[in-house]
Amino acid sequence: VRQDIEIEEDLIEEIGRVYGYEKINPVSPSGFLISNGKDAGSDIYPFLKIIKNFLVGQGFNEVYNYSFIGEHDLEIFDANKKENDFRFFELENPLSQDLKFLRPLLIFNMLRAASLNLKNYDEFRLFEIGKIFEQGGEKRHLAGILARKEGSGNEMFYKVKGILSAL
Repeated sequence: VRQDIEIEEDLIEEIGRVYGYEKINPVSPSGFLISNGKDAGSDIYPFLKIIKNFLVGQGFNEVYNYSFIGEHDLEIFDANKKENDFRFFELENPLSQDLKFLRPLLIFNMLRAASLNLKNYDEFRLFEIGKIFEQGGEKRHLAGILARKEGSGNEMFYKVKGILSAL
């Protein structure tokens, strides 16, 4: 009795080895995908591509952030106050304590990215199209940051206003 053959695939592999793998004609696997119907027929992806291309054309760089935040993020935003309408969904098995909650807003991680970039750049533009999580489920949002170490707030405001108007 062989101890190394436990499942059907082990037996198939052994037959292939004895018969000779070189004698087996390679065949590409085939299959089909079934849509869950959620985005079936929607124009969301071409629309997202238009938005991304526009923002890149305006000098923005796309960022991809984790969909998780930590308790420190909640403290910064004082998110436990009653006037805030956010519900934070805590993960049962988080990757770390800094990635313990599903984000209700994109701004948490965008501000962290801005803080890191300000250490190395005098001016930058970032955007993210990502999912947020709230009571009704997940939604896709757009967030952007235009930052400069020097300059007036009014000047930055009008730049952002012009970009949003054009978008």
